[in-house]
Amino acid sequence: MALVKTEAIILRSMKLGETSKLLTLYARKSGILKLVAKGARQSKSRLMGSLEPLYVVEVVYYEKESRELQILSQVSIVYVPKYVFTDADKTVLALACGEMVTRLEKPGDVNPGVYGLLRATLEAFDQPDVDARLIFLAFQLRLLEHIGLSPGLQKCFGCETSETSEGRYDFANARLYCERCAQKTSQGKEIKKETLQVLRELLRLPLRKIGHLQWQASIQAEIYRFLTSFYHYHLEEMGALKSIAVLAQMKSLANATSSQADSNKESS
Repeated sequence: MALVKTEAIILRSMKLGETSKLLTLYARKSGILKLVAKGARQSKSRLMGSLEPLYVVEVVYYEKESRELQILSQVSIVYVPKYVFTDADKTVLALACGEMVTRLEKPGDVNPGVYGLLRATLEAFDQPDVDARLIFLAFQLRLLEHIGLSPGLQKCFGCETSETSEGRYDFANARLYCERCAQKTSQGKEIKKETLQVLRELLRLPLRKIGHLQWQASIQAEIYRFLTSFYHYHLEEMGALKSIAVLAQMKSLANATSSQADSNKESS
């Protein structure tokens, strides 16, 4: 039985038995990791308060290859994204990033690039007055690059020009066609100049800057549809994200409550 030490991001924390916790983490050295934190829910436990979702921690655990659940030995907090916890959108979208990683990565797969992306995305969310939706879109796009499914947005598949400003995009084969080459194929759907420009900026710009940008809601909707279509064609196992569903329910409830309050004001 080996003793392993690694930095990790806590993605999920669940009750286990009367006093323990079952943790799902994404670790720099281990990838998807499931740890049992024995006695973590006891009031006098040294682990109390350090095992919350989205905390970046350094863990020491006992690893036994034949065992799916490993035993946590020690934990220390490395980083707490305090601004994330003050905003429901940030919290839910950060959890959605973790949910995507757990669905796409298999236990035993170690991908330092994905870990670095997840950590950088968490830090990008952890700023005041940023648009969390843009950061989430950038994460989805960059995650594809790190798992070997690049959308191929930098140049035309037909003539390889990098000056493509608009044309067609073939989702099934992940191919971009410039305006000239698009006339020779019926594959794919039209992609607008503004949409392609924003997609490239989401890949190019530092994550910490993306949340401060201002793009029209219509452009953001186009980017969302592009990513939804791409994931549908290439990663059917992704499915609907529970985190996003929760956010939609929260906003629906908030809108209903606001409408009821306005109605009450008018009637009074």
